[in-house]
Amino acid sequence: EGAWRSVNGVRYRLEMTTDGASTSDDEASAPAQQHLPVPVFYAEEKDTREPFEAFVVKVEPVLEEYGIGKVVPPPGWAPMTAVAKGGSPLRRSGAGKREQDVRAQLRERADKLVIDKPIKQHATGRKGLYRSVLVEQKGMRASAFREMAERARSKYADGKG
Repeated sequence: EGAWRSVNGVRYRLEMTTDGASTSDDEASAPAQQHLPVPVFYAEEKDTREPFEAFVVKVEPVLEEYGIGKVVPPPGWAPMTAVAKGGSPLRRSGAGKREQDVRAQLRERADKLVIDKPIKQHATGRKGLYRSVLVEQKGMRASAFREMAERARSKYADGKG
């Protein structure tokens, strides 16, 4: 495994993984697996007191470089669903203004991104047999793509789809 590194106070190291190529009984026909370094971030208890979005902002320079990352929660941490079942997480209580500000900043940055080839999915079928057609669209800003997805979601949620 790689040496320990740090970005904005968060410890991480590069760990090797594979590209996910499948293997079969006939190894000669299976594609070779390529080992790829993936940054693995080790969150600490203090990181769980902030919104997750704030943690992502801290590690974003590394995520931008590698395009992917993995977050390992601190020992003893449990998701909020565990709290509902009587667990005791090591995380903040309540959202608050700071979380809203961070979300707004991330939304603003994301809305400026351009999706070069967004995909629109058309699905049809019934009784367990379905067909899905994926159609490439013209490039568009992430904000326009989000609005289109929200319109489609509300259309089907209202029973009009």
